[in-house]
Amino acid sequence: MLIRFVNENGEQFNVGKDYNWRLLKKGLENFSAFESNVTVAQDYGRNGGSLVGIRLNDKTRTIKICNVDWKNSDTTRMELQKYFIYGQKYKIYVTIGETTRWADGVLYRMAIPEPTDEDYKLNVTMSFKFGDPFLKSEDNFGKNIASLTPMFAFPWLSRMDKQNVYGTAVGIYNFEREVHLYNDGSYEAYPVIKITFKGIVKNPEIRINDGFIRVLGTFGSDDEIVIDCTVSPMTVENNGENILGKCDRESEFDSMNLQIGDNTLSFTADGGSDDMNVFVYYYKPYTMI
Repeated sequence: MLIRFVNENGEQFNVGKDYNWRLLKKGLENFSAFESNVTVAQDYGRNGGSLVGIRLNDKTRTIKICNVDWKNSDTTRMELQKYFIYGQKYKIYVTIGETTRWADGVLYRMAIPEPTDEDYKLNVTMSFKFGDPFLKSEDNFGKNIASLTPMFAFPWLSRMDKQNVYGTAVGIYNFEREVHLYNDGSYEAYPVIKITFKGIVKNPEIRINDGFIRVLGTFGSDDEIVIDCTVSPMTVENNGENILGKCDRESEFDSMNLQIGDNTLSFTADGGSDDMNVFVYYYKPYTMI
């Protein structure tokens, strides 16, 4: 198992068998558990009630580690305090076998042994608060769907026996302007969609299943539209400028997410759709590792 911390400056702190810091036995807490907040409305004149809502609240996770270099406990102690600062945000990656999950958390509680005159084992307990309770996939897809055939999100691998070449990734231009993306996470995924243009395009439209966003206007090679479905409320910008008011009023913003299972994502325009590049970025959310 490998645990990797990345702070706001991009500096890393690693915990694993190849490093001086190791995970203690039962050193992970709340990485493989979740608890839902269920709302029930009591039925008037009847026993029980009706389920009206269920959601996951923010999450607290704890990590317990120790340092194997006992003879440099004081130096290690100082290095630890320089890296882990209360209130600072960290990306925490946990890798088990071939699977990596990560989440953004804020350090809000930390405990280390009191210093002594003798060498001592430096056991550390750290707790992080996660506003988003889900753990995310390491891969964020990040492909231009305008250049791929429907391949369930990944280019297929061709095997050419005559040339004795194996595992060659093949991408084919997507004339159907549609791909299927599979979400095997624990919950719906919210994407970021970036649209660039190779020529003049009028009223570009993006669809995810039954939801769609249609941006009214004419766009060219100097424009870059970014639709961010990960934030609430959702944003639509062109070159960093808010253009939400330029969206078709019939647009269905609330449905712009990838449900668990197979999803269809497509694009079109009233003119020039062949000149659209559509990049899709999304992390699959998981309730546990």
